[in-house]
Amino acid sequence: MKTELENRLNALQDLNALATELIIARWLAAKTQRDLGENIMNYYIIDALSPLVFRSGKPFGAQSDTDDIMFPLPSAAAV
Repeated sequence: MKTELENRLNALQDLNALATELIIARWLAAKTQRDLGENIMNYYIIDALSPLVFRSGKPFGAQSDTDDIMFPLPSAAAV
């Protein structure tokens, strides 16, 4: 007949095996998700350090001014 200590040892060994399987399953899921994410989508973070100024590129002189390209405000263009 098994003693109480042997029963506890068997229970701990079973828990250890389950924990090892869980760790492997989580690692595999994270690796698969990382691999799929790298193959599906790239993302870029654009940080605005200074405002962008767009102009037409036409030359201007003393009597003509720069021609700015009119863009809508981001709040007006938001979808």
